Amino acid sequence: MPGTSIARWTRPAQPRARLVCLPWAGGGAGPFREWRHLVPPDTELLAVRWPGRESRLDDPPPADLAAAVSGLADDLHALPDLPTVLFGHCSGGLLAFELVRELRRRGGELPGRLVVASCEAPGRLTGPRPIGDLRTELAGNGVTDPRILGDPDLLAVLAPPVLADLALSRSYAYESEPPLPVPVTVVATEEDLAATPARWTDWQRETTRPLRLAGVRARQLFPNGAWSELAGLVSEELPCPRR
Repeated sequence: MPGTSIARWTRPAQPRARLVCLPWAGGGAGPFREWRHLVPPDTELLAVRWPGRESRLDDPPPADLAAAVSGLADDLHALPDLPTVLFGHCSGGLLAFELVRELRRRGGELPGRLVVASCEAPGRLTGPRPIGDLRTELAGNGVTDPRILGDPDLLAVLAPPVLADLALSRSYAYESEPPLPVPVTVVATEEDLAATPARWTDWQRETTRPLRLAGVRARQLFPNGAWSELAGLVSEELPCPRR
């Protein structure tokens, strides 16, 4: 399908809930496959696979953030109705937030909860932010294998999707809308929560429901860090599994 593609990592016979995961800049659907044994067994686990990576290497990127969000809204609308939680990691959290806004504008069914990890409140992003040196950007995300940073050939393969994703997220400029009637959970490292609390607590402005903050005792929340713990925190926001 043009614009986005959704990987389905679990297929329960009688799904009770759906978890849709949006990756960080340059990330793919693959890392969320590890969560298939960590979410409740009656949860349908889906992950967004953006163009330019994994099985979509030759697909062109979305024209802009609005196009990316609109395409994903179309994809979700085509799915059977099911109680849904959206999870976005870093820039994926920003896209997940704008996706909920787009669903509201369309008058569609809203997710039961929005969960974001390592994603500061969108209201703090009032204008475009510059993209730094690619090696610096990749080294700072905590997930890129250091061997890739020193290999020009591997960097050349990785650069296009990373730069395309960064161009989308760094061009974002917040526009005020009424807060969402959807509860929001923000996950960050305990260090980040303590050092820059407003980056996370400002999410309260985007929801009419009480904000939940969850701290993780880890240096970062990527697959080579507290990935299983993050899956557990996200699973807590899903409907309880059948007893």
